[in-house]
Amino acid sequence: MKTILILSLSVLTFLSAQFTYAQETVPNVVLLTSLETPRIWYRPKDWKIDGKLEKIFKKHFRRSGYNIVVKHAVDFHQLRRELHNPNNIAVFWASHAAGTNQYTTGSNNTGAVLSINGKDVKELFKSVHPNLRFLGLVGCDADGILREIYRQGHYRYNPNLMTHSFKEKIDARKGLRESLKASVGSLGYAKKRLFFLKKKKADRLINSILFRSDFYASGEYLTVNKYFRCGKEDGFYVSGVRILEKDSAPVAIRNNERILKILPGGKAGDRQEFNFYLPYHPDISRRDLKLHVDSMIHYSDDKQYLGEFDFNSEWGTDWRVFAKPDGEILGITKNLYLPRGTVPGHEDLVTYDELSCNDSEEMKVRVY
Repeated sequence: MKTILILSLSVLTFLSAQFTYAQETVPNVVLLTSLETPRIWYRPKDWKIDGKLEKIFKKHFRRSGYNIVVKHAVDFHQLRRELHNPNNIAVFWASHAAGTNQYTTGSNNTGAVLSINGKDVKELFKSVHPNLRFLGLVGCDADGILREIYRQGHYRYNPNLMTHSFKEKIDARKGLRESLKASVGSLGYAKKRLFFLKKKKADRLINSILFRSDFYASGEYLTVNKYFRCGKEDGFYVSGVRILEKDSAPVAIRNNERILKILPGGKAGDRQEFNFYLPYHPDISRRDLKLHVDSMIHYSDDKQYLGEFDFNSEWGTDWRVFAKPDGEILGITKNLYLPRGTVPGHEDLVTYDELSCNDSEEMKVRVY
């Protein structure tokens, strides 16, 4: 009887802990910064813009009830994780950006969103988790980039998502304030608060009436949505191995449409095993099977070592790197892998969870 009683108490304690956890699990509002502090002559040398942005962000959400998350000097691997995190209801990204008219012209005029280490991360914004209700891109002239991503249909699994950015140059602090203001309708409501301010002026006491707006989360958003509909897609399964003969930075594997996989940096001698899915469309051809291994560096004169790759499929296609006859790999910041063999057919299709819902699988890399 005593054993049964102890066991029952243990079960009740466990259930109580699980219930408490469920009660306390609230969505995150996330600020990610990835920019250097500009030199301002009237500011102290140790002044950092990151701290100012964090202060603005925390002040706005201090009464909201949401869990506030702030990360600085974020790289593209961290950005990918936060955009795919099911516990995030809003993500605000602050970095330098260039609109679609600043760096390039013609068919390659797609603009850039730059991280602090010079990586162009705009492709990452094509895939966000269905739980995300607001995405703010605080960067100059970046509005066209988000509009183009939306036009291409990348947010078809995000019916509740609102995006916000800018059509002109914008100071990061002003831009964040405007983006926070734009998010109010998607995340909750603002409530004005009346208070009195007493000032002494010329031996007189002056009473002033001021209004301050505080932001509060809507009640239905204060628990993490665990019942989202995860999009299903059809695609072709590809496995691969990356072998490093010397140290290498993180890379993205992509086709002409999207990023398919992100691999972490590694040391000489590392072996990384991974897999991903090539998306299907009715008119798929050999050129749709081309793969790019991309350092995501926006511009560099120095050739980047990205590793030795071996891609394989079950339908008879393999890939060879685009190189000179002597074996020298072509490409400065990215390498191109060309398909050889059979183009896959309907019988080779596999149904899988759309990548933004499949973070644990997409990020899975075995390293030896």
